[in-house]
Amino acid sequence: MSSQPFKLVGYVFSLILFLCTTSASCAATITELLNQTLAEARPADCSAPRSLDTLQKILCEKRIQVGVRSDYPSMSVQEGNAYIGYEADLTKLIAERLGVEVRETVVTPGTRIEKLLKGEVDLILATMSHTTARDKIVTFITPHYHSSPSSIFGPALLPVSVLTDLHTQTICVPLGTFFSAILAENNIRMIIYDKPDRLVDAVLQGSCRFVAHDQSFLNATFASKYSSPLVKDIVVEKIAFLDVPTGMGVRNDDVSLAIAVGQIMAELHQSGVLIQTALKHDVNPSFLEKQQKLWNTPACAPVADGLPIECLGKPANLSDRASAIANVVKKLEESLDEWFGFEFSMPMLSGQIALKFFLSGLENSLIICAGGFVAVLLFAVLFFSLVRSTNRLVRTSSLGVMLVFQNTPLILLFVLGAICLSAIGAFSPARTIFMSIIVIGLSNGANAAMAMRDVLRSGLGAAGSSLKAVFVASRIQIRGCLVNAARGSPVASFVGTPELLSVMVNITAFTGTRASTYLFMIIFYLISIQLVFYVFGKLCSYLIKSMPVPVKVGAAP
Repeated sequence: MSSQPFKLVGYVFSLILFLCTTSASCAATITELLNQTLAEARPADCSAPRSLDTLQKILCEKRIQVGVRSDYPSMSVQEGNAYIGYEADLTKLIAERLGVEVRETVVTPGTRIEKLLKGEVDLILATMSHTTARDKIVTFITPHYHSSPSSIFGPALLPVSVLTDLHTQTICVPLGTFFSAILAENNIRMIIYDKPDRLVDAVLQGSCRFVAHDQSFLNATFASKYSSPLVKDIVVEKIAFLDVPTGMGVRNDDVSLAIAVGQIMAELHQSGVLIQTALKHDVNPSFLEKQQKLWNTPACAPVADGLPIECLGKPANLSDRASAIANVVKKLEESLDEWFGFEFSMPMLSGQIALKFFLSGLENSLIICAGGFVAVLLFAVLFFSLVRSTNRLVRTSSLGVMLVFQNTPLILLFVLGAICLSAIGAFSPARTIFMSIIVIGLSNGANAAMAMRDVLRSGLGAAGSSLKAVFVASRIQIRGCLVNAARGSPVASFVGTPELLSVMVNITAFTGTRASTYLFMIIFYLISIQLVFYVFGKLCSYLIKSMPVPVKVGAAP
């Protein structure tokens, strides 16, 4: 019998043995894989730090710098020099497994990625949701350490079961959250807060009836055994939606650190340690229980390349797709950066959802401004005609109504308008826009009519002066009322009118970009007021040319 087959088997066995002794590919367990990864990463010489990668530096310096939150109940809250919570304990578990000590650096949602990219921290562990958009900027550690849906809390007595039930409500949200795009798509008004504690204070003060955030945060704040008695059960969960994984992040170049920490996470999942850690801080362990079962199956045992990719989590695809003009916008942003030396992003034009909101808000604001312009003039003529009536009752009652509209704050008139609107039927964008035009017209029309009445009584026109003559003589005061009408249109957002300010606030909520958002607002209203000057000037010129006798002009207010 030939010995060739036996020799072939021997060669294969020798090759396998060689591969197993030179790589981590034959590790039988996750713990063995991790031990081998750390052993291979540990440098023989720590005297030349520039030649070391981040993981090697951490092992040499025996210290890892981690970016953590200081204001997130149940996850990480700073108490003196210590950090308390599920994430705070997880940083210690990771450092312990690496054989180093942990140093915390406080980060916020707005600074965590920036501090990582600048090298101020080695690892972010700060309630960062893993999305496809963020995946392009940093490398996320998988498997994930947490997953939680977004949630909306509100008064227990108010019946809310779906997002459409919140059309007439205002929801307070944190700045730059991905779920705000979903709220905006459902025409839900939002108020933005840049810090969680300010969000909680707003609920306590009654400024926010509804609040949206990560479910773990809201549960820890309002519904946990650790919740402060001052806030416990003030609001309760109404809706949960959009479950998104939470992950740690490292710089894209720190591949070895990502691999090592990922293997630590797999080991912690397999052992069930994270479940006990979560329960300790009243964090929902359902995601961790599923992960423990998963990582104890044969399918998740180490493979040739390390951990099986099928067992690692995936990012949530919540990105706003690029708009048709995204490339043009990007080039413009790059040009502005080159010309003026600062970054200026325009997310309201770059994404399909954001652009859709922006254009709808712009259209609605133009309708309100144009409609308000016409309504002011019509109500001014109507009120002026009524106060000149020969019927004393009509004159007196009309004057009283004018005084009410003239002296009531515009925002209160909008609230009264919203109450009347809700009494006759459900809110809708068209109805709120119409109501806004009427309110703006009544308030500023009353002021304009009173100005015409004062001009007539001051002797600038005889008692029998025509309406046209008095109107022209009062044109400076009337123009001021029209300008106030244009400037007053953003107040309509307070009662849910989907005008530009309301839409831009919603865009800011999910993009996190405020500077360009409000600069656009300033530009829009500057242009609007200039258009008021232009159109009203043309109208007055036409009226003056059509009059046979020159008219005295009223003094500027």
